[in-house]
Amino acid sequence: MGNAVGSIKKVALNGFTFNVMGDSNFDHKKGKFETEPVVHSGGNTMSKKLRAQNVESVGLQCGASEAEVLKELSESLTNFDMSYTNAANDIFRAVGSIDFEGHDTEKGLATIKMIPESADGWVPFLA
Repeated sequence: MGNAVGSIKKVALNGFTFNVMGDSNFDHKKGKFETEPVVHSGGNTMSKKLRAQNVESVGLQCGASEAEVLKELSESLTNFDMSYTNAANDIFRAVGSIDFEGHDTEKGLATIKMIPESADGWVPFLA
């Protein structure tokens, strides 16, 4: 039997649970290295930079009160618990912060980026 795939079901941030827009597709950037060529007269050298894990393009169903909560969380100077649940009921947890990218009042959509504090990133609890 195959795995359930699809949209994320919900997001929890510091005890607040948010519904996720039905067509959301999170972009989970794994932490590893990013390779960048450095050009010089003797050829190319590869520069390796550690890339932080994050989950981008998180589309949350959001009204004005939820947008205010997201704004306060994004301005917090302390990290907090974060999690998301996918279609297979797998839960991914981390402690970190968010970047509140914006709120579209017409669609009732808020967009955030979730950034774990640890280099290990998201801890999976698989269903």
